[in-house]
Amino acid sequence: MREVNAGRHDCVVPLTGGCNFRDLGGYLAKDARMVRKGRLFRSGVLAHLAPEDQPIVQGLGIGTIIDLRTDREIVAGPTRWPHPVEVHAFGQTIENPAAHMQQGWDENTDPAEVKAFMRQSYATMPLSLLPHVRALFRTLLESESPVLLHCTAGKDRTGFCSAIILTAIGVARSDVIADYELTNSAVDLLAFTRSHAPAADQTEDGRSPVDLMPPQVREVLFSADGEFLAAALDVIAETYGSVQDYLAEAAQIDRAEQAEICSRLLR
Repeated sequence: MREVNAGRHDCVVPLTGGCNFRDLGGYLAKDARMVRKGRLFRSGVLAHLAPEDQPIVQGLGIGTIIDLRTDREIVAGPTRWPHPVEVHAFGQTIENPAAHMQQGWDENTDPAEVKAFMRQSYATMPLSLLPHVRALFRTLLESESPVLLHCTAGKDRTGFCSAIILTAIGVARSDVIADYELTNSAVDLLAFTRSHAPAADQTEDGRSPVDLMPPQVREVLFSADGEFLAAALDVIAETYGSVQDYLAEAAQIDRAEQAEICSRLLR
């Protein structure tokens, strides 16, 4: 029986100051093998880990962090980690959905318009996140210790990159999208964003910028809607034929290297 998203909350790492921190292991993949637990993790911002979180994350043995955030995000929320770790940060001001919270949406905005905007934003990810995908897969080839990838919310950029990994090692599309949608119940992103908004971004009365956003817009932007991720995966299918071909042709991760990653991540 295929392991699907139902009951997958056991993959969430319980952290007081964590945001959407979870283990990508446990899914059924190719050749009836399973994705190894404790090998690959995904998360949101790591700037607010509490003292009681430190021994938990240290116990995970993570040796490399792939930071998908922009320069501004990194400065606003520097990573707090309990031990030395190799960090790959890109610092590019790339186009991504997380950068569109300040789009000037008004009260008359139709939610359907916001959803269309998000689908289009995701459709750009196979190209805009290509350097990140290449570095991530190189890390998976070279690292002997567990790897963590993250952005700010752990939803958009992290969701796309996680989907590419899971798809590449043979996890079914339905489970890949279900893992993406798990964000909706694994974390209250709106509450976390309100609680941890940088002081410089708050209004004079102490409100977070998200509170100035029309509710119907905020609801869409903070959701992990499977249609968004499907838009990115569809672009890859239409352009390259498959995620495996996308990795080989665009990211220069050849089939032998992909097979090696499968052997590392599957059991």
